[in-house]
Amino acid sequence: MRSRLVLLFPLFVACAGVDDDTPDRDGGVAQYDGGAVRDAGSTPDAGTPDGGDETIEAIIEVVQPMIDEGWYPSVSIAWVEAGEVRYLGLGETGPGGAAPTPDTLYEIGSVTKTFTGTLLGDMIANGEVTADATAQSVAWPTLTMPTRAGAPEITLEDLATHFSALPRLPSNLAPADPADPYVDYTTNDLETFLAGYALPRAPGASFEYSNLGVGLLGQLLAHTASTTYTSLLQTRVLAPLGMMDTTFVLDAEQQTRLAPGYDYNGEPTSNWDLGIFDPAGGLESSARDMMLYAQGYLDRTTLADAIDEATTPRGTLDPSVSVGLNWFIGAEAIFHDGATGGYNALFVLVPDDDLAVVVLTNGSGYQTGAMGFAVVQAIRGRATNPPDPKPTVPVESSVLAANAGDYRLVNGNVRATVTVQGEDLWFMLDQQPPLKLFATSDQAYYVRAVEASVTFDAPDGNGDVDGFQFVQGAAMGRFERTP
Repeated sequence: MRSRLVLLFPLFVACAGVDDDTPDRDGGVAQYDGGAVRDAGSTPDAGTPDGGDETIEAIIEVVQPMIDEGWYPSVSIAWVEAGEVRYLGLGETGPGGAAPTPDTLYEIGSVTKTFTGTLLGDMIANGEVTADATAQSVAWPTLTMPTRAGAPEITLEDLATHFSALPRLPSNLAPADPADPYVDYTTNDLETFLAGYALPRAPGASFEYSNLGVGLLGQLLAHTASTTYTSLLQTRVLAPLGMMDTTFVLDAEQQTRLAPGYDYNGEPTSNWDLGIFDPAGGLESSARDMMLYAQGYLDRTTLADAIDEATTPRGTLDPSVSVGLNWFIGAEAIFHDGATGGYNALFVLVPDDDLAVVVLTNGSGYQTGAMGFAVVQAIRGRATNPPDPKPTVPVESSVLAANAGDYRLVNGNVRATVTVQGEDLWFMLDQQPPLKLFATSDQAYYVRAVEASVTFDAPDGNGDVDGFQFVQGAAMGRFERTP
């Protein structure tokens, strides 16, 4: 879950990859003991492989290049297949830091939504709510849900499937600290937004990913049960599955096991406190704990009725993907990804193979989805199609200086500023955060927040650079230097 989508300028479509609040298929991975790779059966400390494990070798081929190129400090992978749990780690949690273990903690972002979906499934199975109950019917007295004339009201199922017609985030989210964007958003802020919001279409009409909707759903369920969301989730989902390391608030000992987060520029970043948005993205967890979650979903010995409700298709995202209660359901896999300011996560279930995979990382590059699903394929013994780590090269300071300057979009009113900071170029568009440019040549650069590139003109005879091409996805724009 992210608050700051990168909308570069109107020509280009916002896309933040991983969970980033979109149902993109993403994930992460990890390493132990100064670079030694460790795997295990049901006992995570069983020892070190002798190098003959083809699955581990295939995973390393996918993940290690991404770590080597600095996309991710660490990646922690766990999988359970036919009842056997295994763990693998690559990288270090930070410069000079320890290698991750199965008990290293990461923010899991929007993978949290699946827990909220499981909770709703449990309450449906127990007859406490119905999927078609309106949100207004279970709301607290001061909450007024938006409606649309002639359209049905928003239901709990609408909130859990992203068919509520609510936006991704409320327009009155104005964080005092962008590094912790949700912490100061209050219940009163939520009530004010909902009371004044005009639904753009009928609930149930179409899919629009909404952190707001899932955060609201969790709070409505807590109100229905006359408790807090944290207490309700602990009692109804986490404790039954034995998940003692999955939490919204880390204790002192857990803090020592938290991998520090790094943003998409590779810079250290603070952890998030999501407050009333906790049901949409606030959990921290470990690879070991996520395997307890995985086994619960595969074995169906605990919370079976809740899991059945959560994984029943209830809407269609596209011809190949349906939506359950905060789960995306493909032809073979059930999945969700997640991202916060400094972390990415992917959780995948392949029921027909009796397989589940979790990938956790403390980096924010947009390639996490491609990497995570390639890991899943590696575990399945299939072709992986790993992401391109885009190897970088050093650039002479004189070249960096020639590329720096102020530019403006041709046939547009968007400005870009390129500056030199140390040995790197940084790129900033109007009203956008600065992005580090990673060089693949003197002229060609890319960013890691989204799939976007900047290609500067070759210097003229005077050493001047006149402009650059900016590409994001399939869109392209020409910027030229301003006087």
